[in-house]
Amino acid sequence: MDQLLSELESRDGVVVAFSGGVDSSVVASLADETLDGDSLAVTVRSEVFSDSEIDYAVDVAGEIGIEHEVVELELLDIPEFRENPVERCYICKKEIMGCLFDIASERGFESVVDGTTASDFQKDRPGARALEEFGVFSPLAEQGLDKDQVRIIASELGLPNSDRPSMSCLATRIPYGSEISIERLNRIEEAEVFLKEIGFEQVRVRDHDGIARIEFSRENRDLDVEVMDEVDSRLKEIGFDYVTLDMAGYSSGSMDKLVR
Repeated sequence: MDQLLSELESRDGVVVAFSGGVDSSVVASLADETLDGDSLAVTVRSEVFSDSEIDYAVDVAGEIGIEHEVVELELLDIPEFRENPVERCYICKKEIMGCLFDIASERGFESVVDGTTASDFQKDRPGARALEEFGVFSPLAEQGLDKDQVRIIASELGLPNSDRPSMSCLATRIPYGSEISIERLNRIEEAEVFLKEIGFEQVRVRDHDGIARIEFSRENRDLDVEVMDEVDSRLKEIGFDYVTLDMAGYSSGSMDKLVR
């Protein structure tokens, strides 16, 4: 922890790429603690991010006490991103980091930092290339901290999201090569909000051209008939033609496995 604080303290002001998730919250909290006002958390609002997640990020930043801004970025205006290639995450990160570095330059801050952990480098992450190209500083990964260790730090810091499930952008629910549209993003978001409201905390709704493939956490796969009927009915109201349950349960990055 001391080395982590020292690394942040050595920076002449930082902009934190802030999603409201546990990893970026730890970085934001430590930056706010060590840099005496020379830190700014920035959350990007875009069509691919759930409104509830943006609202949650605002709340968490308020609890941390760090200065916070929400900036708008229209990713669907970028044809290359909308086409949803395998390099989609690289295109997205490149746009977001460009925006954050512009803000850092305007504020006279030295660095843009993020919540990438050592665990994130255990899998293929096209977005990591954009971080490297821009020179984003990832203090958690630099210290070799994995996601479990970061959650422990978050708990020690008293952060409200230390045990909250990880989230990802809504575009990850759409298979590569299948165009991203606002209609698809909206129905995915609405479906996931509904499923969380009825008690499923860790859930993804993958949109296979109108077929909803639902991934629950493994312990939540034993559904009774009434729940299955309710889920089927509601998701069809939202706009899906068919509703299915993935037998394997929730798996982070399950769409990536289809292209390997």
